[in-house]
Amino acid sequence: MLEGLNELSHQGSDKRTTAPKESWRPHLEMDANGGYFVSTPRKEEPADATELLAEFDLNPADWTITSVRRSKWQTYHGEWLQSFRVSVTPKGRSVAPDISALEREISKWRPKAHKPT
Repeated sequence: MLEGLNELSHQGSDKRTTAPKESWRPHLEMDANGGYFVSTPRKEEPADATELLAEFDLNPADWTITSVRRSKWQTYHGEWLQSFRVSVTPKGRSVAPDISALEREISKWRPKAHKPT
């Protein structure tokens, strides 16, 4: 009587018929100004963010971590996994905007003229 249950586990709404979106997979997006990477799912919390750099062979001496975002989810089997999105810039490169240039651009802004209806 219970023999058919195993066969049923491979059917229904829990069965994925399409591949996950590329953005959900571990990947690296970088250029000369820096970028970000998304780590592979893991069970344990990394010791620190520099441990995540090793997954993509990035030397912590060459990169400044500007932000870390954690995603956590529970698998069908009840196991909790987490993945990290880490933004980086090359060491020595400023991530702060040029305030003077920003002020100049803001001073050029004018509201649109009101058009009567």
